[in-house]
Amino acid sequence: FVFPSHLTESVHRQHGIDRPGLVINHFLPDEYIADAESRGDRPDDVEPYYLYVGRLEPVKGVEALVRHFAEHPCPAPLYLAGDGSLEGPLKEKYGQNPSFRFLGRLGQEEVGMLYRDALALILPSAGYEVLGLVVLEAFAHSTPAIVTGIAGATELIAASGAGYSYDSDAELGEALSQLAADPDLRSELGRKGHDYLGKAHGEGD
Repeated sequence: FVFPSHLTESVHRQHGIDRPGLVINHFLPDEYIADAESRGDRPDDVEPYYLYVGRLEPVKGVEALVRHFAEHPCPAPLYLAGDGSLEGPLKEKYGQNPSFRFLGRLGQEEVGMLYRDALALILPSAGYEVLGLVVLEAFAHSTPAIVTGIAGATELIAASGAGYSYDSDAELGEALSQLAADPDLRSELGRKGHDYLGKAHGEGD
C-alpha cells in the first residue's frame, strides 16, 4: 500500500489494513512549479487578503472559517475560490460583508495569481484531509499556509516550517495577525515552502 500521508496510513491501520506499506506524499507536475515561478514575486502594493481554494462543502470546514472571519476582527478579507453546495447559502448570508469575496470556480491561471498574492492559503478541514494538494500549490507560489490540526497537511507544515497549524479560533486569529503584521515573516515562510517543494522534487540531485 502507498499512503499519501502518515495520517492516512494511521487511519487505515486503525481500520484493519495491516499489509506492508510506505508513505509517499502527493507532488506537483514540474510544469506547474515552473509556471508558478514564472509569475515572479508578490507585488508590494497588492491589497492584502487570505485565500481559500476548494469545494464549498461541509467536510472542508469552510463554514467555520467563514464564521471566524464574520465574528472576529481580521486584518484582511477572505477570498474564496470554488463552488459547491454551500456557495448559495454562504453568499446569501455573507455576500454583502466586506470581509469576503466569493469568486466561484476559477481556472488555473486565475487561481495561480491568487496564490501568489495572498498573505496565506487557509485549509480549514473539518475531516481527515488526506494531505491537501492546495498547500503544495501555495508553496509553489512561495505562499505560506495555515491548516487545521486534523488535516494531513500538518505534516507539510511540520516538515517545511512554512506556516501554521491551528486547533482553535484563538490560534487561527494569532496566525492571521502575525502574517499580516510582518511582511518579512510572510516572505520567509513562503520561501521555506518553496524550498521544501524543491527538495521534495529532487532539485539539485
